[in-house]
Amino acid sequence: MTDNTCSSAASSIKESFALGDRQRSDACPGVRAMHEATDGYIGRMRFAGGHVTADQWRNLAQLATTFGDGDIHLTTRGNIQIRGISSADQTGFAEQVVHYAMSPSLAHDRMRNIICSPRTPWLHPLAHALDDALLATPATATLAGRTLFALDDGRGDMLHRTPDMAAIATTALVNADSWRDTEFRIVLGGNLTDYIATGEEIPQVITAVATRWAAIRDALWRIGEDTSGEKYQQLVEVVADHAATTTKAIGNDHQWANATDANTPSRENDIIDRFVGWHDEPDGTVTLGAGLPFGKLTATAAELLATAECTTTATCWHTVMLYGLDEAVAEAVVKAGSLHGLVFDRHSPRLSITACTGLPGCEKSLSDVRRDAITLMQQGDPGEYPVHFSGCQRRCGHPAGKYVDYLATSDGEYEVTEPAPQ
Repeated sequence: MTDNTCSSAASSIKESFALGDRQRSDACPGVRAMHEATDGYIGRMRFAGGHVTADQWRNLAQLATTFGDGDIHLTTRGNIQIRGISSADQTGFAEQVVHYAMSPSLAHDRMRNIICSPRTPWLHPLAHALDDALLATPATATLAGRTLFALDDGRGDMLHRTPDMAAIATTALVNADSWRDTEFRIVLGGNLTDYIATGEEIPQVITAVATRWAAIRDALWRIGEDTSGEKYQQLVEVVADHAATTTKAIGNDHQWANATDANTPSRENDIIDRFVGWHDEPDGTVTLGAGLPFGKLTATAAELLATAECTTTATCWHTVMLYGLDEAVAEAVVKAGSLHGLVFDRHSPRLSITACTGLPGCEKSLSDVRRDAITLMQQGDPGEYPVHFSGCQRRCGHPAGKYVDYLATSDGEYEVTEPAPQ
């Protein structure tokens, strides 16, 4: 593997984010409308807030072994997909997913991208309430598959993903029932607005914004593409009509629930450091954050997660969070999980180096990027910033924020772009 290092190619990276024909039909995979890759079809499922139950992990393992390549794949939107589905198995796969009740609406299938802060499972009920509100609104079904909703516990980690519509807690969530009364600041296109709503009001507020966005977005995919335009101002007006009060009215213009963490990190590594590994909780239980190299989870590992019989979150950082574990159970999960590809060391290069699918799974790729990424992993710590290998200019699955960009120019050859200095 060789590289040609560039001091800055930020413009080409930025331009890659807008690649794609906005006039064509939505190409984001779903349960029934799948994407055809070189290695077969991709079927993608959405779980509100990344909340996956033990039974659902078992169902996913069965889907992977029955219809796919034997693995479960996490995406950077916190979704879960099965790769390698044959043309003949597409209908059978979709029917099985519906049978498992893991696709509540085929009409809304591709727009239900709702992510939550990984350390706060108390946000799951709010995520489900938002999901229910979106599903009950026919107009939201026309939103683009890249639409991203987020619920942030006040750490700012979700803002790092630049969500289209989000809510960030300004008061702390103290228990599983506190989300209804918790105050959240509304976020549009990754930007903080001046409006506050309670958790009870959030589903209504965000669904109202989503409905208006669906009506006015035209060829735009993301709200962030128009944050200085007329469409954005219309969305702010919708928030103003529905939100309870403004930040200025309650005197907390810049306060978030977790004030010490309330700076949006510039590096993906900073966020991963917050939740990968072992966490002792105040109630005596243990939370585990399991990293998945390349976002890949074997069917056997999924069965292992199911045996823990606990609440879990599949995150947009290729990790799975397990909550409320007894210490003995947590130790068993770490021991067995480490044998099946789960990583509990937050400093492992296996987590800070990522890659798209690449060859042979993607015909657009110019190199076997995962082979080359593994070669770099074997050299140890990649440095201050995360590293991402891309087989083409689309840079699928790239980290948010600053990262070292390896862009394939031919098999084993890369143009390397270092992030701009702080």
